[in-house]
Amino acid sequence: MKAINSLLFFLLLSVLSFSQNKTFDYIDKYKNLAIEEMKLYKIPASIKLAQAILESASGTSKLSENANNHFGIKCHSSWEGEKIFLDDDEKNECFRKYDSDVDSYRDHSIFLSNRGRYSELFDNSDYKKWAKGLKKAGYATNKEYDKLLIRLIKKYDLDDFDSKEKSFSFAYNYGFPFLAGYSANYFSNNYVYSLDLKTSFLFSQSSFKFKRKLMYKVYVSSSYGCLFYPFEDNLFFNQALMGFSYFDDIKNYMIDIEMMYTFDLKESIRFLPNISFLFLI
Repeated sequence: MKAINSLLFFLLLSVLSFSQNKTFDYIDKYKNLAIEEMKLYKIPASIKLAQAILESASGTSKLSENANNHFGIKCHSSWEGEKIFLDDDEKNECFRKYDSDVDSYRDHSIFLSNRGRYSELFDNSDYKKWAKGLKKAGYATNKEYDKLLIRLIKKYDLDDFDSKEKSFSFAYNYGFPFLAGYSANYFSNNYVYSLDLKTSFLFSQSSFKFKRKLMYKVYVSSSYGCLFYPFEDNLFFNQALMGFSYFDDIKNYMIDIEMMYTFDLKESIRFLPNISFLFLI
């Protein structure tokens, strides 16, 4: 029985590894094409690649192999090119057939650009807004379509191919020992810069924090700040914090787990754990 379980586990790992490898190969093959389309049509390369990976099963679906159709685009009344018929939501549905992969990528750009229901998406380059907008506009029938796209983008770091724009947001901050607070956050590629103002009502803290992405959703963080403690002769104390953060940018929350060291404060409370839950606005 153990031998069978081990064999099944090995086969599962092999399947997962193959699936990962074919996706990485797909990304490597089409990333430049997605970037070119982004420059021309302002569709984030991350969105184009995520849609292509999802719709074409990383280039292995019947539709992509037999019709060079990487985005599952159906014929619609305006299509005058070649066609292929396959079962999808209904039996024997009409899909567009292309001469090349390049034609498929270009037609996807034109398809989104020329339809009014997608027009609002072109006002921004935020892939999360694009994913949610595509779902809302009815690009696919899957109710989880936006989440599937976002997960693919995060899993394979597809946003690395986008034209990077800095983003800024505020957050409510709750935790221990600081019970409540407010945070201003500036996101830039794999970095987060934060200004935190927090209080436990007995003492308060202001700090500047720097976070660097370590791996998927996990950041290493360090900060320097000032502690206001009115029960000591010296009211203000310098302090430093180091730790890790977990950032879920789909649900827009962050968890900080750190160790805080306060200079020149009495020994009993010089070291304190710091746990914060941030909810981005």
